[in-house]
Amino acid sequence: MAHIEGEILINRPVEEVFDVVADERNEPRYNPRLLWVEKISSGPIGRGTQFRAATKTMGRPVEMTIEFTEYERPRHLASLTHMPTMEIQGALSFDPVPQGTRMRWSWELEPRGVLRLLTPLIARMGQRQEETIWAGLKQFLEAQEESLPRRPSEAAGPALKYTTDGVRPLPLKERIKMRVEHEVDTRSVGLAAGLIRLTKGRIGRLYHRQILILTTRGRKSGLERTVPLQFFPDGDDMIIVAANSGLPSPPGWYFNLTADPLARVE
Repeated sequence: MAHIEGEILINRPVEEVFDVVADERNEPRYNPRLLWVEKISSGPIGRGTQFRAATKTMGRPVEMTIEFTEYERPRHLASLTHMPTMEIQGALSFDPVPQGTRMRWSWELEPRGVLRLLTPLIARMGQRQEETIWAGLKQFLEAQEESLPRRPSEAAGPALKYTTDGVRPLPLKERIKMRVEHEVDTRSVGLAAGLIRLTKGRIGRLYHRQILILTTRGRKSGLERTVPLQFFPDGDDMIIVAANSGLPSPPGWYFNLTADPLARVE
């Protein structure tokens, strides 16, 4: 488990800051990695409210669910986020100060499976990401020329004024496209691996990507399974992401590594 925390000063009243953050549907306005958000629970926003969202990972959407576990307007907001490869829980606090609002965050990140081996790296990446997100919130709020709406409510409808046009679940056409791309990727694994070996990885440069070949042992069959993957260098380490073309479940190689972490990398 990894812990990240931080704080930021925002030159807006504490109620306004809390209300914008508490309606997750506003987040795509200040967090460009978040593609869409929808509220999936009924009733006004409060403790127990749930949202479904998708974030961008390696250019693909990865879905998550967010639930508010504590809600004390306008000073405290705690949540639990479920992702295919990780759980995140923690809280935000909002304190009035002469400059406006001091917002603090404190999160516990719990990677699953083989990602637990990358916990220190995930913590560093998470810290940088949180700082970027809340800097975006500060810029967004301080750029407003008029007060934001007070407490969101179902009677007043969603915070349309501060929700990006088109922030909604991917349309059926896009979901079908994702599924087709996933099937093509899956069925062309052998060909892709052969081309990468033949060109000694140079083919990946045509797409401005760095590619490795990962060979794992099938957790059920016991046979070797090979898959080409994009990676991101981090010093002497190589980071790979179990995005699975944006589908909600992790790819097969992720489960293979969870069952047997011994693998071969080319």
